[in-house]
Amino acid sequence: MADTRPHTRKYSERARIQLGIAVTRGREASGHQWRPSFAKEAKISVRSLIKLEQGEPVGALVYEAAARALPGWTEDTPVAILEGGEIPATTPTAADLYPPEVYEREPRGEVEHEMLAIRGETDDVKWSYIIDRRKRLYDEKHSGVRRG
Repeated sequence: MADTRPHTRKYSERARIQLGIAVTRGREASGHQWRPSFAKEAKISVRSLIKLEQGEPVGALVYEAAARALPGWTEDTPVAILEGGEIPATTPTAADLYPPEVYEREPRGEVEHEMLAIRGETDDVKWSYIIDRRKRLYDEKHSGVRRG
């Protein structure tokens, strides 16, 4: 069925980021704190999961496989989210999610430029460090409480 579903590049970056956030929260809510265990269960590569969660374009085979591994999701759920639909109850509501700016892959500060200069790590790993740092800073600024 995946061959009849759209590639995520057909949707806006914001829509892809929303899907990525929903998948991340769904993965965490289903007990997979780390990507490798979820990727194994979903039968996709960790790299594909990283791309999906970070809002990068992925094919239908990737988002459908992730959806099948998430409780309360169907193969139709990712397209519904991409089109502005509701996020399933296994994840927080959209109001509880980090703003899309947190996930942007654009350097914004001196520390981020220094992090990008780290040798021996892939760009995806460097960006995951940066995004995690942005989440912590967002939490500290907006609630004073760190999210898990």
